[in-house]
Amino acid sequence: MAEPLIDKCVSDIAFVRESAANATAAFVQEIVISMPVVLNKIDKVYTDLAQIRPAVYDEVGRMVMDSKDDWARRSGVGLVLGRLAGHVRVQDAMRFIKLVTPHGLADRNADCRNGMRSAAVEVIRNHGKEI
Repeated sequence: MAEPLIDKCVSDIAFVRESAANATAAFVQEIVISMPVVLNKIDKVYTDLAQIRPAVYDEVGRMVMDSKDDWARRSGVGLVLGRLAGHVRVQDAMRFIKLVTPHGLADRNADCRNGMRSAAVEVIRNHGKEI
């Protein structure tokens, strides 16, 4: 049920990303058991967006579209993780941290990196002793 919300969290439009992140947090707050499913979807979306899209060439070899880094859309992942951080249960905390640590902290864009780092820090503050 939350998959359409996650897709909107990585919209090209900043207002849509913000609204979808808030809606996703409200959804998880109401249906707490949905957190693992939401985290898996966020992981898949982030992994896809982290890849730089190659340049597109026409049949003659001319570049039609330059290579693209979807950093603005990826920043939505950090945004939604920041909204979800306060609702993470102890049993979901390690999954949350593992989503952020290998790739999120090494993101090419500072906004993406900082958003994901802040979310992970909040989860560690809340559940660090229990993890």
